[in-house]
Amino acid sequence: MLASALLAGCASSEHPVEQEAPVSSTPAEIPPPPSTLHATVYVKKDGRIYLNQVLTDLKDMDKALKECRKQGCVIFYSRDDREQEPHENAIQVMDLIAKQELPIQFYTDSTFKEIVAF
Repeated sequence: MLASALLAGCASSEHPVEQEAPVSSTPAEIPPPPSTLHATVYVKKDGRIYLNQVLTDLKDMDKALKECRKQGCVIFYSRDDREQEPHENAIQVMDLIAKQELPIQFYTDSTFKEIVAF
C-alpha cells in the first residue's frame, strides 16, 4: 500500500513539539507524552506535494494521513514561497491534515530545521 510506504519514513522527532502543560492535575490525569513520530509534508510553489521527501498526490496524501493518525504522528509542514499566496494544493493538504485532527508544526523551508515563530 502506497500510504504505508510513504509513512515508512516516519522518524523520531529531534525537534520538540510545543504543548501547553496542564495547570493542575493529579497523577491519573497527566496526559501521555507527545508523539515523537513525525511525517514531513512539503508543498512546492507549483503544487507538487512531498510526503517524507516522496512525491505524492492528494488522494495518496489523504490515505497516508489516515495511517499517520493511527500511528500518532506529528506533521512537520512547510511550503515554498511562504511570502506568496499558497498554491491550491497547499490549502487542500492543510484541509486533509485538519480533517484527521493531526498535530502540526510549521517550518520555514524544506530542511525542517527552523520552526516558524508566530
